[in-house]
Amino acid sequence: MLHEIAIPPAACGDFSSGDSCLCALLHGLKARGREGAVNRSTEDRIAAEQLYTQAIALDPKFALAHTRLSIVQTQLGSEATDDRKIRARAAADEALRLAPSLGEAHTALGLCMYWGDKDYPAALEEFSVAAATLPNEPDILHYIAGIQRRQGLWRESLATYQRAQDLDPRNREIIVLAAIDHLLVRDWPGARACYNRALEIAPDSAYAKVGLAYLEVFQNSDPAAGRKILQNIPAGIDPNGMVTGARWDLAMMERDYASAEKILTDFPLQEFPKAGDAPKTYYLGRLALARGEVVAARRYFAAAIPDIEKWVQDGPDDPNRHAQLGLLYAYGQRKEDAIRECRRAVEIEPESQNAFHGATSAANLALIYALVTEPDQAITLIERLLSTPGPAQYPDFPSNITLADLRLRWEWDSLQSDPRFQKILAGPEPKTVLTTIQP
Repeated sequence: MLHEIAIPPAACGDFSSGDSCLCALLHGLKARGREGAVNRSTEDRIAAEQLYTQAIALDPKFALAHTRLSIVQTQLGSEATDDRKIRARAAADEALRLAPSLGEAHTALGLCMYWGDKDYPAALEEFSVAAATLPNEPDILHYIAGIQRRQGLWRESLATYQRAQDLDPRNREIIVLAAIDHLLVRDWPGARACYNRALEIAPDSAYAKVGLAYLEVFQNSDPAAGRKILQNIPAGIDPNGMVTGARWDLAMMERDYASAEKILTDFPLQEFPKAGDAPKTYYLGRLALARGEVVAARRYFAAAIPDIEKWVQDGPDDPNRHAQLGLLYAYGQRKEDAIRECRRAVEIEPESQNAFHGATSAANLALIYALVTEPDQAITLIERLLSTPGPAQYPDFPSNITLADLRLRWEWDSLQSDPRFQKILAGPEPKTVLTTIQP
């Protein structure tokens, strides 16, 4: 992807400064390479952030470096308390001050509004300005497609991703992102076609291989076939722990608890599947509970609670944190606490405001109802969410609402004797309705 950093005249400072500006450009090229790694991880983005910062130190007028720094910091600063969001906005503003007509700078500002502020109309305005000067830039379309699915415009989102692929047919990152859109609307063949295309371009893409592994679950109810696909990923390729997390999750769906335990035991960090995620005790508790080892499970969950409660306290406006804490409480049978936390997640970002994430929070609430033995409320939500876009993700989304997940995951076992649930499992998977669901 190094060709993507062709430097427009307004993007750099005064080239008369000679070596410093050339060194700044080289730092920018290295950073862009890290951003474009096939199996890019958080560490790659952090390295890119450092390289862009060094480039700016060498040439403070390097507007494109300010732009890329802003984009990377926005991507890294998705956590509610991360001050990178503030720095990302400052970098975008500086890029626009240096080069007001630079399309990339408007893209960076739009991304701050999109991911940072969740001000979708304002973000779309900036992306429109950026697209006027960068009509062939697929990333702009990728961001627009992401907003469209949050607005419940699923058909438009799919069409926008297709336009991005048409602009750059060999951009495997855009193809993988398009595949996720197909997954969210439960278009399994469309997702499979995207992942296979991505592997034609980048045969070592872990993202595409993990996606195909989960399609064996979603489409064929066959986690064993998914695990075979993961066996073809070489050791050491594990961006953000995604491969490890998928291996654990698929083993759990197979009810192969011995393999799941070995994956947890062999993992060297105390957070799983990567540093910064939930403590390993959370996963050990889920494993113990699946095995029926209730006393051990409660001990593990008790050990995990302080870390996750603090995580919520540090980001009280983040619905994902409340949902995660709610699930932890539900596994530990703290019924009222579990329902309160997940309802809070739904309130912070309802489906009417974010059709994508709101549906995920609603699915988490359904799972919590199942775990705390409220079958009627769980099944009522499941019946609706089976035709709602969104609750079909990977890895380790126990609240996925697909027929395969409902059949395979032990978390739904408490519903198995309910006639309404039996009817759901006996029938065909409902067609996903591509409209916004009002709460």
